Amino acid sequence: MKRATYTLDAPTVQRVDSLARRWKVSRSEAVRRAVATASIGPNRDGLSALRALQSRMALTKKRVDAWTREVKEQRRRWQP
Repeated sequence: MKRATYTLDAPTVQRVDSLARRWKVSRSEAVRRAVATASIGPNRDGLSALRALQSRMALTKKRVDAWTREVKEQRRRWQP
């Protein structure tokens, strides 16, 4: 890893913080994921872009299963 210093405006910092909270990762990891996603470029189809992002997120079966359970529980709670 290399340390780097960047100056970001307040709205951008807020968006980075929001992503980090949503993904439950550090600010640095949120920035890495955002840059990785942006660097995929417009020439890739959606499925290839999704697969590339998923591989960079180092998803494990355990993490995917936990996420699936969480989403199902949230859906159950919000049903009328």
